[in-house]
Amino acid sequence: MATVAILSLLGLTGIVLRSKLEPLVRSSLITMVSESSDGAFELRLSRLRIHLLRGGFSMDDVSLISDSTRIEVKRIDVRRIQVIRFLRKRVLDIGLIRFDTPTVDHRMSAEESETDSLPPTMTRLYHAIRPVLSSIRIHTIQVSGGMISVRYGDSRAGLARIDSFNATIRMVTIDSTATLPTEIDLTIASAEWTLDSAPNRIRSGHIDVSTSAQRLRVNGLKWVPLGDYETFAMSYRRHNRVAFALNSLELSGWKADAFIRGEGFFASSMSIISPSLEVAHDKRLPPKPFRVRKLIHLMLNDIPMPVDIRHVDISDGLIVYRHRHADDRIPAVLRFDGLVASLDHVTNIGSEAMTMHTETRVMGGRTPDGGCPVRTEFSHGSASCDGELPSIQLRGIQSGS
Repeated sequence: MATVAILSLLGLTGIVLRSKLEPLVRSSLITMVSESSDGAFELRLSRLRIHLLRGGFSMDDVSLISDSTRIEVKRIDVRRIQVIRFLRKRVLDIGLIRFDTPTVDHRMSAEESETDSLPPTMTRLYHAIRPVLSSIRIHTIQVSGGMISVRYGDSRAGLARIDSFNATIRMVTIDSTATLPTEIDLTIASAEWTLDSAPNRIRSGHIDVSTSAQRLRVNGLKWVPLGDYETFAMSYRRHNRVAFALNSLELSGWKADAFIRGEGFFASSMSIISPSLEVAHDKRLPPKPFRVRKLIHLMLNDIPMPVDIRHVDISDGLIVYRHRHADDRIPAVLRFDGLVASLDHVTNIGSEAMTMHTETRVMGGRTPDGGCPVRTEFSHGSASCDGELPSIQLRGIQSGS
């Protein structure tokens, strides 16, 4: 009887505490979101429950809403809150936050500036919590089944879409230092971007990011023009139609923390398997002024951040070039098959020279069935070629852009 009475008393105490704490926690969260976003976002939720035994709480049907953005989460589970540390040091130490099936829908307008309706940032969150907390430390954040969509206004045609992504982020600290997480693991089933400045769409298959392993993998990446070869030039008034694809790309020794901070893009190696590049030059349009294209070592200097990749390997590549004049019934075609390339010191830092070695077989015109083997060497801004280019009619190839 005594045990039953004690258990009943504890249960009743828990019910009373929950009834007092749940409205307080709900109100505090709503206020923190509003203040940290300068009133741009409103937090809504259908239910909040406090779990005293495991030191946490959960929220169901959570929405974060602004004029242009809607974030919805089926369930948010917060576990292992260190209550004693909170009472003694005003530090909110959380073991785990889990987001179940979050979706982000952002509508852009032509007048929207970069600062309109910004979601809460680390700095804004810190200023919002500072009156009651010295810091928030989250050991692990897990996201499962997420989706992100960005589009113009109410149009169904999206600018960007990320489907079915999962993420694990470790050691997130919200305080005066605003330090970055120590580890991020991210997997994305598929993604798509439509470029507003050009009639092209970028698609990718599986993406795997691990900052702890310093690794980035992308499978099935494609740069897809919006229009086929026959209609592209006339539809978009563009002389060049460029399509690009690859089976896989992998970065090793990638310094993700430096990239996130905007300090540069650094990696020890890059591997690209089965890339294909298709360029179609259509001269049925009025001619454009001649523009000298830059070689890769000069293009690197135009990148607005430091870049340093020690070694790049390319295997099983393909390059297809089509050239067409107004009186051509069919375009001339030049193919570079079985491309293999090795690049060292791909960098725009200092005076270290990039070197490149390529091997391929050129097909086109009156070449033999097996093609002509061609090897190139590139070093210190100069190139040499060993092999015979095919005899092929490419009229005016040097006079157009």
